[in-house]
Amino acid sequence: MLTGMITSAVSKYLPGPGSYITRQDIRFLRPVYHYETLEFLLEVTGVDEEGRCVTLAVTATRRTETVLDGTLSVCPPHALPRFDGRVLENF
Repeated sequence: MLTGMITSAVSKYLPGPGSYITRQDIRFLRPVYHYETLEFLLEVTGVDEEGRCVTLAVTATRRTETVLDGTLSVCPPHALPRFDGRVLENF
């Protein structure tokens, strides 16, 4: 469930809508129970312009206690090529 929250945050907000995770390394340090309030922090720690990916550090805390930490490799969306009217002429 926690990885789903992280994936959702990445694909919606950071680095932007349409981003996808290519690698994740997450450690679960403490148990988390239903209805607990957690705070997630995602921080960009590296940028690979040639590979078009960013590295994110992720931590989740409950009050002052860290319950999760890890790293993610994320590829942001890229601009799609523009299509003109001739693209669909063969249909």
